[in-house]
Amino acid sequence: MRATRPKDEDGFTLIELLVVLTVSSVVIGALVYAMFTTAHNTAATNAHFARSHDAQIFGNYLTADAEGAVGTSASTAHVTANGTACVPAGQSGTSVLRLGATRTSTTFGTTTVTVNYVLGTDNRLTRWKCDGTTSTSNVVGHAVADVVATCKAGTTTQACAAGSTGLTVTVTSTTDNGDFDASNAYTYALNASFRAAYAPSPTATPTPYQPPAGGFPIIALGNSTTSPSFSLSGNASVTLPPNAAVATNGYAYYQGSPSLDPASTSVNAGGACQGNKCSNLGSRYKSPAGVVGDPYYGLATPTSSTSRTGCGSTHAASPGTYAATLSISGNCVLQPGVYVLQNGLDVGNGNVTCASTCSAGGESGVVFVVTGGSVDVGNGSVAVPKYGGTNAPTMHGFVVFQPRTNTNAMSFHGNGAFGGTGASDKGIIYAPATTFGYNGTVDLNVSQLIVNDLANNGNASLDLS
Repeated sequence: MRATRPKDEDGFTLIELLVVLTVSSVVIGALVYAMFTTAHNTAATNAHFARSHDAQIFGNYLTADAEGAVGTSASTAHVTANGTACVPAGQSGTSVLRLGATRTSTTFGTTTVTVNYVLGTDNRLTRWKCDGTTSTSNVVGHAVADVVATCKAGTTTQACAAGSTGLTVTVTSTTDNGDFDASNAYTYALNASFRAAYAPSPTATPTPYQPPAGGFPIIALGNSTTSPSFSLSGNASVTLPPNAAVATNGYAYYQGSPSLDPASTSVNAGGACQGNKCSNLGSRYKSPAGVVGDPYYGLATPTSSTSRTGCGSTHAASPGTYAATLSISGNCVLQPGVYVLQNGLDVGNGNVTCASTCSAGGESGVVFVVTGGSVDVGNGSVAVPKYGGTNAPTMHGFVVFQPRTNTNAMSFHGNGAFGGTGASDKGIIYAPATTFGYNGTVDLNVSQLIVNDLANNGNASLDLS
């Protein structure tokens, strides 16, 4: 009898299936847990970066606002000094800090500027700036649970009132869903100082200048008693808009055959005129006329993390930070934007223009932020419009911004040109701690010149009309 061969038994036993299901559930569970953990960590990381970014933005605004709060107190009152509501009707929230200042415009009209920081019911912290009758806003914090402002006099904490020298603002965040959770709170503190206004006699109570109808196109902040802060000598001439004036905290020197035109212009000075032609000014020389302040005191200096080198063989340059002197001896086309010059600007026989995109949307115009070194313009030409871009809105209207920390001189000589190409392109040259030397026939096409002291001599002709 032949033995029967057993058939093949394909498939899995019940025990094998149970083992596979058990192992699979463990693996899938681990994968799902890992996915959820990764998603949660990513969200937490993104939230952390967002809050850090908010802290940087808030800190930048707060520092500038506190520095600009010259001679005023910090308060949580929700109105401006003239009683007009700074935050428009319908904007809900609680004012957590108010900073105010009396500032002067480029024509030295007095304007009350108030900044209200308001914590909304949507947990957003908004900065409202009121300048006269206009209100503008910027969101400086998201998912904010609480803001506490504490003022101090020196190192002593006190209520926010007159005599405060600085403040600390502590911000506590919410969780991502807007609910406060102490275990997951993100808290940071910002410190800022109130700074006294620049004035020639810090111990005296200054009387502000009363601006003429044409404003102050030239402001010399220096107040030396041994050297003039505004000097015209030789055949030098200055032309201003009708009914405008030179404002200086020191005295003027008027020597040789100088001229100040037109006849409706004047010099408002802090000290008596010196020189053999002072009598030619007659009643146009007003002294003592009061104290002129720095209209842009406390304005933050912009920075750039993009490193650049000179114009190079491409004869073109882009916004960024220039560690070496930006020296131009040939043609150079600048892209619109902010040029941070750590070692100054030197234009010999060069020809600098702005690219065709200079007046386009986004970035427009050029501003040289001279944080170090000097500015020297000879026979070259720098024809660029004032800055009006989106990357540094505080620089709008400037063509040169040299912060108070840079005391190096500016020299304009030869027969070149500097500034805008038309009346609407003119910008401000701001160098409050600088000696501005002008002894050539450089066509200076700017709207305002703010320096420490100005010397215009030889056959130099300075036209700000």
